[in-house]
Amino acid sequence: MPEAATLRPARAEDLFSVGALLEKAGLPLEGVEGSFAGFFVAERGGKTVGSVGVEIAGDAGMVRSLAVEASLRGRGTGDALLRRGEEALRAAGVAEAWVLTETAPAFFLSRGYRDAPRSSLPPALAERSALSSVCPCSCRCLKKSLVSPEA
Repeated sequence: MPEAATLRPARAEDLFSVGALLEKAGLPLEGVEGSFAGFFVAERGGKTVGSVGVEIAGDAGMVRSLAVEASLRGRGTGDALLRRGEEALRAAGVAEAWVLTETAPAFFLSRGYRDAPRSSLPPALAERSALSSVCPCSCRCLKKSLVSPEA
């Protein structure tokens, strides 16, 4: 049985391996270094096999840079990373998680995210320089409530 991936907060020394993983997944690197304090990694056998980052701007939160090594996809690592990112946003008091994606809309839609007009993106997130220059208008804008219905 293969070893399960272990999740942990990213450390400065993970920046290179996360960058390589994102490049292989065709995801942008712009803004990663500046927001790396909000990243988590999945490790397997001492190797970085997944990443996710969260960015918080005011009371708005963005999930970004979710990537899993291609050979390990479909084994729950992406789900675990997404949950970890959403937990970090909840802990910071964020009520809605936002995602801009060209490569994985089906993944997010199947996990409770819904299409939203890009114009509804909270201004604090929309104005972020990396977001405006890296995410083309062809990206799907998705959001998910992080507040439980009984709250």
